[in-house]
Amino acid sequence: MSDQTMVILVLGMLNLFGVLIVLRGIWDVYSAWRTSFWERVPGQITSATIEEKVHKNSKSRSKVYEVKTTYQYDVYGRPYQGEKIAPSYIATTDQLDHQNLLDWLNSAGSLSVFYNPNHPEQSVLLPGIDRGMFSTISVGLIWLAVTGGITGMFYLIHGGDPALIQSIVGG
Repeated sequence: MSDQTMVILVLGMLNLFGVLIVLRGIWDVYSAWRTSFWERVPGQITSATIEEKVHKNSKSRSKVYEVKTTYQYDVYGRPYQGEKIAPSYIATTDQLDHQNLLDWLNSAGSLSVFYNPNHPEQSVLLPGIDRGMFSTISVGLIWLAVTGGITGMFYLIHGGDPALIQSIVGG
């Protein structure tokens, strides 16, 4: 296998990886959007706490916080239990945001639970899309811009039109 073929394969794999990242991000946004149309029923918080974890690497340590909750709800007389707060909810280093969420959950006597009508065991407390949902798509697009640019330069250098290359270089 020639060096040029190997470079083409590697660039192709890197570009494919970027496409897969973008597709995963689109799927996550679509899945979160679908929760906006789920059925609503009253629910009750049974427990809510903040979990603190320490992430260590060779250079630093950081604490991340995440609210863990359990809630109960009934669908057509059948009881269910859920734990998911929102489609995009994740642990972060901002303790105050998580504390505010915990305070809201603990102060809510009763709240709305949104469940999937086709699978009532799937539920969330905060349905829909938020701005954080687009971060995976953004990372994938940046990845594709870089790898696509490198791929384009490779093709220009190794098989492009000499006049085009000269006009790019010469201005």
